[in-house]
Amino acid sequence: MIKFRLSDIRFTFDFTFFALFAVLSLFRFELAITLISACLIHEIGHIIAIYSFNGKISDVHFSALGIKIIPKKSIYLPYCKEIIILLSGPFFNFAFFYISMIISSSLIEFAYLNLALGVFNLLPFSRLDGGSILLIILENIFPEKNTHQIIKIPAIIILLCNIAYIIIIRDINIINIVFILYPISEITDK
Repeated sequence: MIKFRLSDIRFTFDFTFFALFAVLSLFRFELAITLISACLIHEIGHIIAIYSFNGKISDVHFSALGIKIIPKKSIYLPYCKEIIILLSGPFFNFAFFYISMIISSSLIEFAYLNLALGVFNLLPFSRLDGGSILLIILENIFPEKNTHQIIKIPAIIILLCNIAYIIIIRDINIINIVFILYPISEITDK
């Protein structure tokens, strides 16, 4: 793990980030660079939203699961502003999808990676923007102790649908693996 500070922000690069980049680079270096670019665009959306609400960033963590920005909790943000910050990452991906499709057909892979990343981050897993939004909403409806149990329900449904798909189609690919690992990590998370 590599850690360093720039100004007041602590950066952490997990070994898994480099391992994923190395594996992707073995197959297609351009894809690895394109995926990291789409991830950076996503996080820039969050950064712009955080700073537009006078927030500050405490940590930036790079891992195989993506890039996670942790804002400083020095100011209280109403839940609607937190939701806007969480939606800003996928919004930037959707905007870059649209812009890339208009600019050039040579950016088609970049465009679709942005679209996929934006949609994926809206899924209801607590490690993703969609799950964080769902948790914020649930915490305002139910007592806080129940929210992490309630968010496991969509994970179980997605896992069961994925297993049924694999059994019926009799095929497994990287997307199926992701939709097995994410729900299992959500279900087993305390």
